[in-house]
Amino acid sequence: MKKKLTLLLLTSLLLTACAPVHLVREVSSRKTESGKMVKKSVKKKKHSDTTTTTEEEKEVVTEAYTYTYKSKSDMPDQRHTHTLTYQGDKFLTIKMEVIQPYDEQTTATLKNHSLEEVRALLKKQMDVNPDIQKLKTVRGVALDIDVTENYEAKVTFTFDIPNIDRDALSAVGSSFGDLSRMTRLTPKLYIAALKREGATKIIQQ
Repeated sequence: MKKKLTLLLLTSLLLTACAPVHLVREVSSRKTESGKMVKKSVKKKKHSDTTTTTEEEKEVVTEAYTYTYKSKSDMPDQRHTHTLTYQGDKFLTIKMEVIQPYDEQTTATLKNHSLEEVRALLKKQMDVNPDIQKLKTVRGVALDIDVTENYEAKVTFTFDIPNIDRDALSAVGSSFGDLSRMTRLTPKLYIAALKREGATKIIQQ
């Protein structure tokens, strides 16, 4: 039974951990637009150096967006939440939370075990994928794998943008695509990419 449980967890772990790949593709498709915006910004700066507010003087903003992503598998749809903290055109942190529910039969199987046991088995499977191990060593990147109280797999990526090693992030591996592309976007373009995935802004109470 434990072998079957481990296989189920490994499958969901890989699906959940590799979830940002679709957003990386979306980001890549907007690369040209990003370049145009950067050039436009530079041109504006030449004419307004004396009046433009510096990035350090701009307000720090934190916003969260959520959407549902249909993975190319028989697994139920994933729930994605991106919490973005930025100042002007510069990101400070990007936090991506991906929750992968299971089907009813798998959930019933998992519930035969304690949350602690399932969580321990899921985290153990991190060692199976070398790309996950590489990602954990990248400066400025944190990866956390957990199980919700509803026995759903949850993977959280946190990117500390000012301190991130983009070269190391780019070299992580094919499981994730080139995640460094996301970290090079302005907040405006990143949010536009999320909205094209159907994301809606979470209104803070």
